Amino acid sequence: MPLLNPALIDMLDGPEWTAVNPSPGCQCSTPRKLTMLPVCPEGAGGITPPQRIQSTGDVLVDLTGRNISDYLVKTYPSLIKASLKSKYWVNEQRYGGISVGGQLPVLDVDPKTIQDAASQLGRLLNVTGGKYSKQTLKDIGTFLRYMESEYNNVHSVFLKVWYNNKGWHAMVAFMNVANNAILRANLPKDASLDVYGITTINHPLNLTKEQLSEVTVLSTSVDAMVAICVVFAMSFVPASFVLYLIQERVTQAKHLQFVSGVSPVIYWMANFLWDMVNYSISAALVVAIFMVFDKKCYTSPTNLQPLTALLMLYGWSVTPMMYPMSYIFSIPSTAYVSLSCINLFIGINSSAITFILDLFDSTAALYKCNQLLKKMLLIFPHYCLGRGLIDMAMNQAVTDVYARFGESHPLPRHPPTPSPPSTP
Repeated sequence: MPLLNPALIDMLDGPEWTAVNPSPGCQCSTPRKLTMLPVCPEGAGGITPPQRIQSTGDVLVDLTGRNISDYLVKTYPSLIKASLKSKYWVNEQRYGGISVGGQLPVLDVDPKTIQDAASQLGRLLNVTGGKYSKQTLKDIGTFLRYMESEYNNVHSVFLKVWYNNKGWHAMVAFMNVANNAILRANLPKDASLDVYGITTINHPLNLTKEQLSEVTVLSTSVDAMVAICVVFAMSFVPASFVLYLIQERVTQAKHLQFVSGVSPVIYWMANFLWDMVNYSISAALVVAIFMVFDKKCYTSPTNLQPLTALLMLYGWSVTPMMYPMSYIFSIPSTAYVSLSCINLFIGINSSAITFILDLFDSTAALYKCNQLLKKMLLIFPHYCLGRGLIDMAMNQAVTDVYARFGESHPLPRHPPTPSPPSTP
């Protein structure tokens, strides 16, 4: 029995507390103030109940005469705050339990009222119930009588299983514990309890293609912004390569080199190799920044090499696209600003448009339009860089989803693409 504040005990013994509302309420979010968790005052959920830690590690709590729902709901915020490990992962700690003989609130609902409401709803929606629906409505009174009785009878081994649906296996696991308890309670006295038991194997249903696509798109929203930022930064680097080319053309330095016997092939190859050396430094800085911030979708052992190849291939392909622009401009600064804006416009807009259309693929027209855009935009290296980074994040998200289900799943070559919706 934990130590209790006498003033708190006296406060909870006040006449304002009833069986339905046995403790102070918690304050949830309001239009003026938003909170992640309800703010619960001292005494919310009632006094701390007596408890005992079993040899199995389970905690046995004595909630005799207590409103279990009130206790579970109002003590949840403090439990979460104590188990908050990071802003991404929370250890729920309380995934379920079993109550025996607890006091539950009685529903002041007449089964006839529920049956009449279901019948009126069926007539309103022009829906005729089948055999099983009618049987369910017929037995609703029995269901309510046994599920919400004021006192569950311990001698009839009537158990109630509680579970937290944030744990995928919680319901199955605690149902199995309850079934094992019932089984071992009905064994002969001379039977060894260790010999008898029920083993349950629970495997989650595989995500459908549409569900997997939705999960990956939603979980990569932040990574899509990271990809756009990389495209933003890498748009200025190739634009700077034309500065010296314009300067040499305007000052006739390039013409002087050709007159001196320099081959045009040698001239352009030398410029290209030197620009690639300079670009490699920028690409290495991008990789280093990702590694410092430990972005798993880009720096994990399976993703680091594709990231490096993607950045280098972008420089290899976008640099020759900048060279013809040196014949259009005569002022290096104007060329730098103009080409940077063009690179930004193509890279950011193309990557953002296709990613946003992935969110609205419920209609056949948008789906086909998105697939066509993805093929047409492949001629732009800027799009290939941005979309490649987004696809890497999506692939990592797919792997993380399978890992959370306890499965090892290799990275797919392409992110999951939903099937085109059918036209009604």
